[in-house]
Amino acid sequence: MTDDLVGEMENTSEVYAALAAIAAAARAAYADGSNLRVRSSGIVHEATHDPLVHDERMPSPACMVGVSGWDPGAAHPDCGLSPAAGA
Repeated sequence: MTDDLVGEMENTSEVYAALAAIAAAARAAYADGSNLRVRSSGIVHEATHDPLVHDERMPSPACMVGVSGWDPGAAHPDCGLSPAAGA
């Protein structure tokens, strides 16, 4: 293997390790069964854990609504009910 290829492989494992840490922290935030709110939306979604990369899973809306961007902080735990759910 060339040195460049070895360097890329090492960087890839570092990226996977960072993503695994982000995913683990996100899963821990929902461990109490919290629902999910996207940014400042008034809608609260049921949370599920979808595949991110390799065997890592990341909380996401169970209704499969899209969350734009790669900001893992765009979705955050919320213990409230959606206004539609209370109607």
